[in-house]
Amino acid sequence: MTNHQSKDDTSTALTMAAPAMAGLFLFVALPFALAVVLSFTNLRLGSPLPMRWVGFEQYRRIFSDPSFFHALLNNGLFALVIVPVQTALALGLALLLNRPLKGMVVFRTLFFMPVVFPMSLVAVVWTLIYAPNANGLMNACLEFITLGL
Repeated sequence: MTNHQSKDDTSTALTMAAPAMAGLFLFVALPFALAVVLSFTNLRLGSPLPMRWVGFEQYRRIFSDPSFFHALLNNGLFALVIVPVQTALALGLALLLNRPLKGMVVFRTLFFMPVVFPMSLVAVVWTLIYAPNANGLMNACLEFITLGL
């Protein structure tokens, strides 16, 4: 592989990654940075009072509140217990789905039904919207808007 080809691959990769990176920046990094900046103000949504810089006052208040540490402990305990339990159950079910057991077809059907049923329902709704005859919702709306012309 030549150096020229490597540069082409890099530019292609960056071009393909650009929309995802822009989305990450716009919808994750930018709101996070804005939230950090706003956490140093007294901004109240819907309040007519002007925003004022309060510095670390809000952080001082929250770290001096015992209920904050109680909530933090509850969240940490929840994550410490639920994440391993859910992971173990998911792995166990995945292994069970992969074994040749009696009645596996019924079990797989029941297991995947909550995943497949909504997708099927969405497919039916889109079929009704885009039905090619006059009964299709899209065609009925277009006929109404254009007065049947």
